[in-house]
This record gives sequence, C-alpha cells and structure tokens, in this order.
Amino acid sequence: MTKLGLTVAITLTTGCLPSFGQGVIQTVAGTGTCCKGNDGLPATQAWLTGLSGITLDHAGKLYILDSAASTVRVVNSAGIIGTVAGNGTAGFSGDGGQATNAQLFATAHSGVAVDKDGNLFISDGNNHRIRRVNTAGIITTYAGNGTPGFSGDRGPAVNASLNYPAGIALDKDGNLYIADSSNSRVRKVGTDGIISTVAGNGNVVISGDGGPANLAAVDRPEGVTVDSAGNLYIAETSDSRVRVVNRAGVISTFAGLVTKTNGFFGDGGPATSATLRGPIGLAVDGSGSLFIADNGNGRIRKVDAAGVISTVAGSGGAGFSGDGGPATSAALGVPIAVAFDDSGSLYLGGSASGAKRVRKVTFAGPAISMTPGSLSFEYTNGGDVPAPQNVTVSSATSGLTFAAAASTTQGGSWLAINPANGTTPSILTVSVDPTGLAGGVYKGAITITPNLAGAGPQSFSVSLTLTGPSAPSITGIRNASGYQSTLAPGVLFQVSGLGFGTEPVSPAGVSVSFTPVGGGAAVDALIGSAASGLVTGQLPSSAAPGDYSVRLTSGGLASAPVTVTVAAASFGIDAVDGVGTGPAKASIDNVNGGNSLVRFTSGVWTQAGVEWTLTPAHAADTLVLTGTGGGADPANDSGGTSGDQSATGGFNVLVGGRTIAPSYAGTLAGFPGAWQVRFTLPDDIETGCFVGVRVSANGVAGNQTTIAIAAPGESACSDAQLSPASLAILDAGGSINLGGFGVSKGTQTTSYIASPGAPATVITGTQELIGGDIGRYTAAEYAALFDVSKFGSCTVRDQTGPSNARNPAAPDGYLDAGTTIPASGPGLATGAALTILNPGPVYGLLLANGTLAPGGAYALAGAGGADLAPFTADVTFPTAFAVTDWNSIATIDRAQPLTLNWTGEGIDRVGIILSTSRVLAKDTAGTNILRTVALNCDVPAAPGTYTIPAEALSLMLPEDITVAAMATGSGLLTLNGLVLKPFSAPLVGGGQTDYAAFSAVLWVAKNLAVK
Repeated sequence: MTKLGLTVAITLTTGCLPSFGQGVIQTVAGTGTCCKGNDGLPATQAWLTGLSGITLDHAGKLYILDSAASTVRVVNSAGIIGTVAGNGTAGFSGDGGQATNAQLFATAHSGVAVDKDGNLFISDGNNHRIRRVNTAGIITTYAGNGTPGFSGDRGPAVNASLNYPAGIALDKDGNLYIADSSNSRVRKVGTDGIISTVAGNGNVVISGDGGPANLAAVDRPEGVTVDSAGNLYIAETSDSRVRVVNRAGVISTFAGLVTKTNGFFGDGGPATSATLRGPIGLAVDGSGSLFIADNGNGRIRKVDAAGVISTVAGSGGAGFSGDGGPATSAALGVPIAVAFDDSGSLYLGGSASGAKRVRKVTFAGPAISMTPGSLSFEYTNGGDVPAPQNVTVSSATSGLTFAAAASTTQGGSWLAINPANGTTPSILTVSVDPTGLAGGVYKGAITITPNLAGAGPQSFSVSLTLTGPSAPSITGIRNASGYQSTLAPGVLFQVSGLGFGTEPVSPAGVSVSFTPVGGGAAVDALIGSAASGLVTGQLPSSAAPGDYSVRLTSGGLASAPVTVTVAAASFGIDAVDGVGTGPAKASIDNVNGGNSLVRFTSGVWTQAGVEWTLTPAHAADTLVLTGTGGGADPANDSGGTSGDQSATGGFNVLVGGRTIAPSYAGTLAGFPGAWQVRFTLPDDIETGCFVGVRVSANGVAGNQTTIAIAAPGESACSDAQLSPASLAILDAGGSINLGGFGVSKGTQTTSYIASPGAPATVITGTQELIGGDIGRYTAAEYAALFDVSKFGSCTVRDQTGPSNARNPAAPDGYLDAGTTIPASGPGLATGAALTILNPGPVYGLLLANGTLAPGGAYALAGAGGADLAPFTADVTFPTAFAVTDWNSIATIDRAQPLTLNWTGEGIDRVGIILSTSRVLAKDTAGTNILRTVALNCDVPAAPGTYTIPAEALSLMLPEDITVAAMATGSGLLTLNGLVLKPFSAPLVGGGQTDYAAFSAVLWVAKNLAVK
C-alpha cells in the first residue's frame, strides 16, 4: 500500500432476494381496447395511449407517464386510475397552478420519479424541462429553461439548457439524475438546486471506460437509475449497453458489448458478454440486482450481483399475451420502463400496439436467507488485515444443502467465503484482503446455490469502498492539436486519466516523465495546466525520437507506465472542433490583413474590437494553419523561435490531391510548442467545402482536417448536398440533418474453405428490404466523409484502429421519426411498416424474396415522432440491372485497371464498392486492431461501363489467408444500380431536414481474391 496510508471501509450487504424463482405476470393498468380512459375506472379498463415511464411511491401508488396523452396517471391501492398532471393537450403552461390544469409535452422515452416525501418529478422532454408536482398538486419547473441546448452547469438548474431529457431517477439523498439525451450527458440536480454534469462529454464515440465519467462519451442516454450504494446506471440506448458510474466517478460498461452490437445473447453468462437491443428503462431491486427493459428484444433482463445476466420476463414475441402465467412466457411487445414496489414486485410498461399496459411480476419467496444484513470491514495501511466475520445461512426447512461462492467484478480476488458448501442452518465465514487496491469503489457478490429443484442461485451484492490517496492512472496521451498518439520533440501534449488530484489541481504538484524504453535518462515535461482528469504540457525539444515509457506523478504517487512513440515530427493541425477533426482553424494572410477565418460562408465577426472577415478560401490565397508537433526547436522551449524550418524539416501541405511546399513553417515566438504553417493555394486548386488538408514533416503526415475553397468570385463554397443555409448552420457550430431511406434487392455470393486445402463451398443469398435513418451531423462528422484519396470518380478510404472504434463519419445521433413508418407499394402487405431495427433509431422492414416488383412505385408515409414531423417520400424501383461480365470476375489484379460493364433500366447511377480489411494485432484488451481500405466509385449508369484506375486498386489490401474457415477472397466487390429521389422531412421544432433521399437499389456482391 502507499506510504501516505490508506483507510479502507468494506461493506457487505445481504438480504432476501425478492426475485428468486419464476415470476407470475399480471396486468395492473391498461387495456388493448381503444380508447376509453376515463378517471375513476379500474386501471385495467383504461386505455394508455403512449406509455413512456412508470414509478411507485412508498404508499404503493403507481404513476404512469402517458406521453402521447400528455398526462401523468396514478393508480391507487384499490386499482382505480386517476390523473395527477396534464390536461391532455401537448404544450407548456400551468407553472404555479394545479398540475391537472397544466400542459405537458413529454417524449416517448420520458420518465417519472417520486421522492420520499411524495413529490412527483416529470421529464417534460419536448419542453426541455423537468417539472415537479408537490404534495399539494402544484406544478413548477424544477430544471431547464425551455431552450434546447447545453448550458448552465454549476448554476441554478432552472436556468440551465437541457436537450430532450429522457429518463430520470432520484438517489436516497434526494439528488435528481437526468438522462439529458440529445446532449449525450447525464446531469445531476442537487438538493440545493444546482445542476452539474456527472457523465458524458457531449461526444458519442465509444470511449471513457475506466476513467472519469464526465470525460467519457455517453451516447444518447435514455434511462438512468441509482442503487442504494450510490452507483449510477445509464442506459445507452443507441449503443445497446448499460454503463455504471461508481461512487468515485469512474465509468465502466456494466451490461452489453462495447461494440454497438445489437441482438439477444448471453443469458446465464457475464452481462458484459451479452447483447442487448436498445435498453431504456432501468431499476434496482433490494438485493442490488439491476433490471433492464431490453426494448428491442421484448424482454426484461436481470443482472445479479455476480454480474450474471438472465431473462425474468418476456418471450421476445410481439403483441400481448401471458397474463396469469410465467413471466418469461409472456409477450411484452416493446417494454420501455421498469420499477419496483416496496415488497419487491416488478412493474414493467410497454409502448407497442397491443401491449400498452403496465404489468406486475410477482416472484416466489427466496429459498434461503442470510443474516446479518450487512458486514463492514475497516483497514488502515500498516495494520492487520481485518478479522473475518460470520454470516448465517438458513431456510424454511432445515437440512437444505447449498454451495457458496464469492466473486468480484473489479479489483481481483479481494473477497472470500468459507466453506464452499453447507447445510442449513450453517455459519459461513466472510473474509477480505484489500492489499494492493487503489482507492475507489468496488463491487462483488456472494452467491448461494440451493440444492433444490426449481431454485436457482441467489446473489447478494458486496460493496467495497476504499478511501485515502491512490496512484493516478493514464488513459491516453495525445498531440494537443491533432489528437494523434504519435508525439514529437517540442510538442504540446495532453494526458487524460484519473486521480490527478482534487480540484483545483496545482500544476506544481504534477509531473510527467518520459523515460527512453531502450535506456537513458528520463526527460521531464514542462507542465502547463492540470485538472483532475486532464494535464497539458510540453515535451522538451531535447527528447530524441524513439519509444518512451511515460509516468504521471501527483501527490507523490506515480501512475503505471504507458508507452508512446516520439517521431522527429508529427504535426497536429488545430481544428474548429478542438479535437483535431473536421474543418481546420485557418486564416487567410491576404484578406483583411490576416484578420480572417476560413468558413463555408461569408460574414463578419467582431471580437475584442477587431473585425474579422469570415470567408471560404479561393485559389491563389495564402493560408495560415496553426498547431503543434513540427519538431525540435530548442529556442522555442523558452519562448523564442529559430524561424523558418520548412526546408530543413521537410514540410509539405497536402491539399486534396496536391502537394504544396509551404512558404513558412516554424514556431511562434512567445508561444512555446506552437507552430505556424503558411502556404499558397495554386490557381487551379480544386474547390469544395471539405477539401482535405494534412501537414507532412520529415515524412510523417499528421491529422486530417478540411478547408472550404470556393470558386472565384463566390462567397460560399459549393456542396452537392448542402445549401448555403445548411452550411451557415455548420459555421455557427450547429448540426445538420442528413440521411434517407432505401428500398433494395440484392444477391451476394460467398465462397469459403472449411480448412486449408479443402474445396471451396459457395453460398448465394438474396435479401430484400426497406430501411434507413436520418442522422444528426456536426461539421467534423460530415467532413470525415471526405477523408479520402481521389482517383477520378473513385475515392479510397484507409483506416486503422480497434474493431470497436466509432466511425468518425458516423452521426452523433439519429432523429426519431416515430415507432413505425408505414410503407406501400406492389407486393407489400396492407399495413406494412418499417420498425426500429437498431437503436438510434434506425428503421427497417425485411421482406420475403420476390416481394419487390420491377418498375414498382414505393412510398413512405411517416406519422412523425419526437424529432421528425409527418413526411412522405416515394421512388420507382429499377426495372433491371445486371453486370454483364460478372461471372468472369474472380480475381482483382491491383497492378491493372479493372473494367466493369452493365446493363440496366430505370437506374440513374451505378455505385462500385470494393472493401478489403486485415487484422493487424490485438490491443491489451484483446480487441482486434483492424486496417480497412475501401474503394468507392460513383458513376453515371450510361454508357454502361467504367474502368477503375490501377492507382486506386493498388491501395487495396492483398490476399492474406493464414487461418482456416475464411472466405476464399479477401475483397468484397459490390455493384449498385440505383435511382434516388430527394425529399424533405419537416422537423418538430421547425424547419426541414438539410438533405434526404429515398433510393431504390438493385445490387450484386461477391467476395473475390485481391492479388
């Protein structure tokens, strides 16, 4: 343990597990018969239009948020339903008056909560507020100013901006937690009314596990709950996983995979190896088990204290069935909410047609009980290991045999129980050994398995809290401008992690050392700033290129080492988004004396009395980029500069497909670590809103950014899909809405070998479907679509990273268009509709082969949802598309051009895609590091032929079969014959989508060898 001493408090919480055995399900509110819902009726006779949240108070009253009806209903102990909030008209009004006279406008995923005094909290999602109804029935706004956005942390919650708040939960102290879904954060309102962010940094990339929750990405959270120990659980609906934030503020994945994988798998095993499908509602029972409304799987899943997942309700079937029988045999439709009453009965609410009910699952009593209800251990560094303590295991009938086991989900094997078997009544000894554990909160479990037919194992949660100083840990080191992991001498860098100190952190108390891996003296970085989770500094120019072992020391405690590579140069361009992607921070030297900023559109910005010109760049303009990582400049370490190093440093600026020699590349006097690169655009430079820009120095290219280049005389750049108004939204830091839907039919042929030397097996499959989505893109995410190399009508994208890494070109969220989108056209059944296939939502309708009719007219008629208002779209399906030389193509020679020929009728364009990938290695977590190189050509359908240039094919990854049971071809070649028809969908808050299209596609694909 540490020299400074460590105090450890360990609490083992046990108790009767209410969810033992098979549960029996019964409806307590709602009916399948539309549309009677008058107050004063038995709740089972009331029609619930659009249930989105449920909760119970200590008196046993059930509260139901009916978002579609804009009301909150209550069911009393006699089973009679009434209304406690909302007048049935969507809108915002009524603060300060009776709640039943007020207007609400909740979303389909909004929630409700009740505190210990009986005050009701309502997530009024479309009003971007949390409302509170006191025990006198008076409604007020508790959080949110009604304007969508993100603001207000550390101030009064009523002045803060929320963005479509969804689920809410209260902890035992009365603090309110809000799933601030469209802000991709979880906010907390303390009992003092002050709001703060406890999880999420606003991004939606998969990141942050093992580090501070407020620095992690939390993708569009929809549900939250808090257990009795203060652990916060978050349903990341879009990612199909549940995260947990422990009392130390550290976030980790609790259930579901970290790869955004949807499905139903894993019952009986670790929850972190299971798949979920759009989890929303969360609740914790008295034993600490977490219950999940596994929305898309039509089930309620349970994760016990040992981390094992199982299904406790729902068969996965659609519609409604099963009342009076086993809960696991019942059809739940689309369960959206879960809650517990004080007796341990589970309540669940569904929103799908035919299942708009609240149902109650009553469980059989436990076969075994354990006493006492808690055990606590305390440990101080240097003292004796805490003495073991005893737990008595009993049962209603003596002589019941059982097995006992201890397990932990964090921190290794610090918990033990002895003996491993016994007969009731029996005394078990529980012991702990916290040696070597850092400060923080840990969870484990004691599991008792009775030897009794029908009695499954029972797990009792264990909470381990360590207080006292602990060593910091590093989760990442990166270039402070470009965010690439390769550093350079003299670079400004950032270290992220946890345990760097308690705010405010003094830079004087933090140090970062770089020790050469091959041996040599350590180089101490110059620390610029320090916070609890982020330290910035400069690596001195004296650091030679090579691999370094990096440690961060804070409060006299050092982190574990992390290895980084230092190259002679690794230039990171400053980007507008602050994390090295998307549009670059660039100025134009010859415009307004350099007081100019490159933007998509033109305008003026005044700051500190200086008038800045906003404009896209033009040919012959001289641009200036800033950043860090250009290489060693000892003079700059102390604020000086050695001047221009463009020649000696081998600098080039890569703009689109052009290489430009800069006129200046050097450090800035007075700004240690800062660099400036100046270059002039050629007269014939390509134009566009997202022209790729990289800086290369000493043969190493840095991060990819973009710049906007307009045609001569134009005040805005030109984009094929975006209007000047949409570009102006991106200029202002906003998001645009892009996407669409498609109706498609295709055939894929795959050949594979079961073992080396075995003959190839060929499988051909056909798929027909209608699907799509509308995504929300920032400028950086949209710009990532253009991070490609161009070859005529083809582009090549080369990406390397973990297989579970988020695609930088993926949207940060999706627009809700409703639970279904009706579709019509030849071959489609009456009432056919797209449903939510994947969280997001992403919509789809799988069709039987032979459904789609050549030349048929297909249409969508969306009823609208939380984000999109009603819309229509239509398209005519192609009559024919065939690749005439398809069967003769079995191999692609990367050194030769490839000519493809086709015939078609009713198509406008042909898309050609060739994808190749290879697993390079595994990271420390066992995740595959994957390199993918993909070619994409977009050409007119006429004249029915296109030749892919050899220089594009040369970048594809060649065949490399080293294991059995692989496809015989390393590449997947796909040709799409398509027609698309743009449409506009209105937004709920006003305006239209920025670009959307309904496409119709006939396609063929096959895997083949790339040589």
